[in-house]
Amino acid sequence: MKYKEDKILKEVLEYIKTTYSKHYSTTKEGFQVQDILRHLDIDKDFSLSNAIKYLMRYGKKDGRNKLDLYKAIHYIVLLINSEENGSTLMEPNMEKIQQTIKELSVTKWKRKQKNLY
Repeated sequence: MKYKEDKILKEVLEYIKTTYSKHYSTTKEGFQVQDILRHLDIDKDFSLSNAIKYLMRYGKKDGRNKLDLYKAIHYIVLLINSEENGSTLMEPNMEKIQQTIKELSVTKWKRKQKNLY
C-alpha cells in the first residue's frame, strides 16, 4: 500500500490486543466500563469524546506520541462497532444508571462477604 496503511493497521491491532489485559474490570470475566456504557446506551458519546480527547492531546503530552493516535483509533473502532450494532446516542437514563450501579454494588458486597468467611 502506498502509505503503509496495512503496516499501520497491523500496529494498531497489536496495540488494541494489549489493552484488554490493562483495563480495569469489575469481574473476572472482564466486564468493563465500556460494557456498562453500552448497556446504558451511552457508549457512542463516550467513544466519540475519548477519540477527540486523544486526538487533541496528540503532540501535547509526551510529544508526538503514537500511543495517543492508537487510543483515538481504538475508540473510533468501538464507535464503529456500536453503530453497526444499533446502539444510539441519547441522554443518559438516570434510573437505569442507578439500577446498574446498585446491582454492581450488591454483587461486589456479596463477593466480599463470601471472601470474609
